Amino acid sequence: MLRNVSEIKVIVFHISDSPILSSNDWEDIQRIYESEYNCIFFTDFDELPGFIDDSDIIKVEPFEMILWPSLYLFEHIKEHFNAQTSEIIIVSKDSRFTKRSMKLLSGVILISENMVMYEQLDNTPDAIFHNFNQFYELVV
Repeated sequence: MLRNVSEIKVIVFHISDSPILSSNDWEDIQRIYESEYNCIFFTDFDELPGFIDDSDIIKVEPFEMILWPSLYLFEHIKEHFNAQTSEIIIVSKDSRFTKRSMKLLSGVILISENMVMYEQLDNTPDAIFHNFNQFYELVV
């Protein structure tokens, strides 16, 4: 299903202020976080919900978020979890972020209710789900 993923070991959640996550999004993320997978949160927020362990948060400055994909940060994630590129999935609600993340050759998931137009197909991630629950049900 995911073109660059052999086995899921790590789920990287990109959390930023655009678009804002709903309370339903956070409930679904908590279900995924409490599942068997290693999860890490890549964010420019000062705080995330209390169910997330501080050791599972990579805090970056807003300008660093614009520079993603940072090979340094991605190598850090791989080393931290002793994972290969093909064992990592990046999940975001920001289509610009997922487009840039596709350069890393890991799994890339966009959470969006918007339809993709035919002209955009060459820039689409591995999968687009309407919400985090659909991602959880079909992939995780």
